[in-house]
Amino acid sequence: MSILLSLLDMTNFIQFRDAVAILTIYKTGIRMNTLIQLEEKHINFKTNSSLLTGDIMKNQDVMY
Repeated sequence: MSILLSLLDMTNFIQFRDAVAILTIYKTGIRMNTLIQLEEKHINFKTNSSLLTGDIMKNQDVMY
């Protein structure tokens, strides 16, 4: 993972965005499609947690 991330130029927004997506998928196990549909309303910044509703989850279940 570190080799892949070291190849990206973090000063370039597109490559930085890709690095954030890679790390989010790696750390959380979230699927790519779910990550794409993720919105600010799904994130609780006060508790640093997420509430993934059934409308964006593959199996339609709510995930905390």
